[in-house]
Amino acid sequence: MASQALSAKVVCAGSRRWRAAAAKLRPGPATGLKELHLMENTAQWTTALWLDFDPLDNMNRELMARLAQAQAASDAELPQAWADLVAHVAMHFGQEDTWMRETGHGRADAHALEHRVVLNLLREGVGQIRQGELEPVRQMARELGSWFARHTHAFDAGLALHLRRHSLS
Repeated sequence: MASQALSAKVVCAGSRRWRAAAAKLRPGPATGLKELHLMENTAQWTTALWLDFDPLDNMNRELMARLAQAQAASDAELPQAWADLVAHVAMHFGQEDTWMRETGHGRADAHALEHRVVLNLLREGVGQIRQGELEPVRQMARELGSWFARHTHAFDAGLALHLRRHSLS
C-alpha cells in the first residue's frame, strides 16, 4: 500500500491521473456509500458523513461547502474558489494529522499519507489554473466528493472514534 500510494504522489492532477491516484490509494468499490448522495459532480453534505465528533464534523461540513463553491464557480471565480478549497484542505488535514500524532492513533501513517497525496494533487490544480487549464481542475472537483466520502468512512470514522475515546473535543 505505501509503495503504491507513494507512486501516486508523483502523478499530476488531471482526470485520468486523478482517478489512477485515487484507485491506488483506495482500491476496490466503497461499501455503504449509496446513501451519501455524492454524485460525481455534486458535493453535498449528508448525515451519512456524520462522525459524532464535532470538531471533525465541522471541518468536514466546511470542506464540502468549499468544494460545492468550487464546483459551481464560473471560470473567473474558479481560481479563488480553488485556492480557498486547497487552503481549507491543508488546514483540515493538518489538524487531523496533529490529532493523530498527539494521541498515538494506530492508522496515522496510512491516513496521513493519503492526506499528503491528495493535497499534492489539489495543489497541482492551482498550477493548472495559473496555466489556464481549468477542465482538469473541474474534473478533480467533480471527483473529490466521492473520494472524500470513501476517505471519511475508511479513515475519519476510526479517527473520530479514537478521538472520542481520548476525550478530545
